[in-house]
Amino acid sequence: MKDIILFLSGRYASDDFNFYRSLCRGRYKIAVDGGYRFFKKAKIIPDLLIGDFDSIGPAQKSVTSKTKIISFPTDKNATDSELAFEHALSLKPKVIDIVQPGVGEADHFAGNIMMLTLAGSANRQNRSKVRIVNRKIEILYLNNSSISIRGKKNEKLSVLPLSATIRLTTEGLRFSASDTLIRRGRTQGLRNELTGSRAKVTIKGEALVFHQFIAV
Repeated sequence: MKDIILFLSGRYASDDFNFYRSLCRGRYKIAVDGGYRFFKKAKIIPDLLIGDFDSIGPAQKSVTSKTKIISFPTDKNATDSELAFEHALSLKPKVIDIVQPGVGEADHFAGNIMMLTLAGSANRQNRSKVRIVNRKIEILYLNNSSISIRGKKNEKLSVLPLSATIRLTTEGLRFSASDTLIRRGRTQGLRNELTGSRAKVTIKGEALVFHQFIAV
């Protein structure tokens, strides 16, 4: 399965369209309910539209037969974002990007961040690299693994433990760590900086990595 990208509902600034178009190239594109409005404005045809369609509005009338549709009832025990993410995981891609253009409703945003941990469930034999991304930040989930970060000098990078403790090793950051113990709830992994265009983060345990982009 090729890499997958999901677009969630939100306000997509036209100035950021080229950034999002570049993320779409060569990927299986999923519009999550109101996220379809991005595809309509960007004049891109998604491969799949999924959701209960309570936020897509009149834009749904422009969906063509080239887009597969999976619909859910409005009354359900999971958000459209979770159902779409679970569907993406079931396809077993190497990479899943979830595009959320802004924080929006705080509880949904926090829920989407925690949703990333579904990729690390013990019963999943093929784990995908997953992140939430927009023009300002990428949020990555690591579970006993490493990630290479591409960015710019002085961009901020923070690590937050999800498991009770983690062991953190870094390369290419201002404050280095070598198998450093960090306990959940402690903030010593916050506000580090890239010293060049590349960095590497290795986690023993579960953690979230926040990489803030410098605007161009």
